Amino acid sequence: MPLTSPPGQPDGVYRFGRIDASGLVAEWATITALGWRGGDRLTLTADAGVMIARRDPGGLVTVPARPTW
Repeated sequence: MPLTSPPGQPDGVYRFGRIDASGLVAEWATITALGWRGGDRLTLTADAGVMIARRDPGGLVTVPARPTW
């Protein structure tokens, strides 16, 4: 099934970001490209060396209001 994007938005964005020992994504451009904003809640899952983060109103992780570095 093809991916869809809002008008004027790219079809896909590929970024690599480092996750530090405390679990912070040290690549704010990645968070911005995903459209996440401070206060958004996320659910994280991991399997076979892959971590998936998705926006979820019931998520246990909160995106900070601003970069923490």
